[in-house]
Amino acid sequence: MYTSNLTALSMVGGLLSQGMNPSAALAFLIAGPTTTLPAMAAVWGITNKRVFACYVSFFGALVVGYLYSVVGASETAQSAEV
Repeated sequence: MYTSNLTALSMVGGLLSQGMNPSAALAFLIAGPTTTLPAMAAVWGITNKRVFACYVSFFGALVVGYLYSVVGASETAQSAEV
């Protein structure tokens, strides 16, 4: 789903208040702007095909969301012990 930068924050804020996983929210915010054709055309023009394939596959957003989930889970567990 394409979202502009202005609407994505309020939409994700509402989803977070209803129980959305923060890692999924981060991945959504990172991947959202990459779904526009002008953004894809700009990346195609300045990178090679391998980088463009990673960009379009949202691989980076998935990795960052996963890492945030792992780090966030360990911080939550540490704060619960205190």
